[in-house]
This record gives sequence, C-alpha cells and structure tokens, in this order.
Amino acid sequence: MNEKDEDLDDPEPEKKLQGRGQDVMVALDFSGLHERRCKGYDTPDAADSDYETWKPHADGRQRAANNCFLGRQFTYTRRKQHSECFNGEDFEGVIVSASCDCTEADYECDVGWEMDKNEFCVKKFHANTAD
Repeated sequence: MNEKDEDLDDPEPEKKLQGRGQDVMVALDFSGLHERRCKGYDTPDAADSDYETWKPHADGRQRAANNCFLGRQFTYTRRKQHSECFNGEDFEGVIVSASCDCTEADYECDVGWEMDKNEFCVKKFHANTAD
C-alpha cells in the first residue's frame, strides 16, 4: 500500500494535511467545446460556405427600392444561422456600402403628422376628450 492509498483509509486525514499546502490547481481545457472554424467567407451563399449575404431593408418594410435606405445600401456577410462553427477572435467582417438615390420612401412624417394611404404627411387628428 502506498502513501496515497493510506490517505484514503485514514479516518482523520486533516492531521496529515497539517503543514502541507492547502491550495489546489485545476487546469481546464475548453478547446473541445468549440466547433470547427467557419469557412467560405470569400464565397458567401455557396453551398459549402458557412456564410450568407444579408441586406437590411431587403424585406420591404421600409418601402426601400433596391434595398436603398436614406441614400445608402449596405451588404453584410454573416454566418448562416444553422452553421455550427466559430469565427475566432481574429475575425473581422467586411461591410460593403454604396450610395444610392433617395426616394420619397426615405422621408418620414414629422412629429404630430402621419402618412395617409396616398403616402402624404397629414396632421394627426386628436379627438377632444375633455367634457
């Protein structure tokens, strides 16, 4: 029986620990928790790429022609939602922007005004609730 086995059977192990260091050092390796590094940043939207291009205002909510909003058009390259990979600390994405012509859709009504069905700003009507 060696000294380690004796320590396990000792009913009073605290007495043997007197005079010894009480500190414990634990090393944890988290490298296995990461998925693989993402690939295909230069070829977004390709089948084997982990990235896709995304343009804000492409959903039509802002009535923006050609994905243009307030005179600018932006294109982002982002990781696909279902790609199980990571970018790493040194990753720097690129945002592509271009100028475009403003249209009436780029303008909003001021406070106290609202857009009517013909897309004109009209003064809001507030009913007088005071009796």
